[in-house]
Amino acid sequence: MASKNSKNIDSIKIKNPNKISFINLNFREVFESNIIIFSLMIIFFFISIIFSFHRQRMNYKEKFFQVNQKLELIKERNQAELYEIRQDINKLINFIKKIEIDLVKSNVKNLHPNDWILSEIDYLIRLAEKKLYFEYDVISSIKLMEFAKQRLESLKEPDLLALKTTILNDINCLKKIILVDYNSIILSLINLQQKVDELPVVILENKKSNEQISVSANHSNWRENLLISFKTFVNTFIKFRVHDSNVVPLLPLQKQAYLKENIKIKLETAIHAIYRKQVEIYKVSLNIVDQWVFSFFDKDHDTVINFHKELNKLKKQNIQVSHLVKLKSPNILLNIRTKRLDFNV
Repeated sequence: MASKNSKNIDSIKIKNPNKISFINLNFREVFESNIIIFSLMIIFFFISIIFSFHRQRMNYKEKFFQVNQKLELIKERNQAELYEIRQDINKLINFIKKIEIDLVKSNVKNLHPNDWILSEIDYLIRLAEKKLYFEYDVISSIKLMEFAKQRLESLKEPDLLALKTTILNDINCLKKIILVDYNSIILSLINLQQKVDELPVVILENKKSNEQISVSANHSNWRENLLISFKTFVNTFIKFRVHDSNVVPLLPLQKQAYLKENIKIKLETAIHAIYRKQVEIYKVSLNIVDQWVFSFFDKDHDTVINFHKELNKLKKQNIQVSHLVKLKSPNILLNIRTKRLDFNV
């Protein structure tokens, strides 16, 4: 029996070294494969970061191109309005020539010699009304009224004195309208959009508080104990734990990017509100941007301070111009022409 037990022990001694070496070999293979997988994960992580930076750079280039397109559209719009005024003037000249030819051909005796000038003045005043009420172009309306006044001054008739006075009063009323430089406001908002990426996020310092608020053991002070417990819960509801540094950002990097993009979208909404004369949407969009900047960015930083100043200036801008000026000269001119031509217009 003793000999059999010794044989079994020897067989166990022979087998154990092989098992141990086999386990060691598997452990090395697993360890090496984990190292390779970890290295690949690091490589893929850096590749994704590089790709995200490249995509962000392409987005900036695209937005810069869009800004240039907006500026070109503004220039084209101004050129189109100037071209339209020139077309109207050409139509006026052709209209005057046609009236002159008709007067020569018709040889109407009852027609007053200066009625063709009154027709020209009537066209200018009605064109001024169109520019004021439909296109909100106060400057063009003033220029057309002044041109009508000049043409009326060439007629030395006492009956037209009331019309001259009324045209002059209409011009003064138009000049009192406060003009808004929409182009400068839009460019200021675009400038703020480009500065959003430079805003620094709030950094919270890791300050350890030594104050320990303890509740009272007296049961009669249950209200004070309840208030102390509530304050302690609120103060410790959200905690920032710093492991490697003394400061930590208020928002993670991904949420910072989302926040900045949302601010840019709100500024873009304000730009569209200017084009559509939507005062309420303009003010609400800028107020939301102001709240976000105040809540999530470093208020003591110079970039945030300057951004806040420019934003306050834009918030005070009034993008709605009152075009409720009622021109009185068209009705008076209509009565004069009706009496002279003796027909209903």
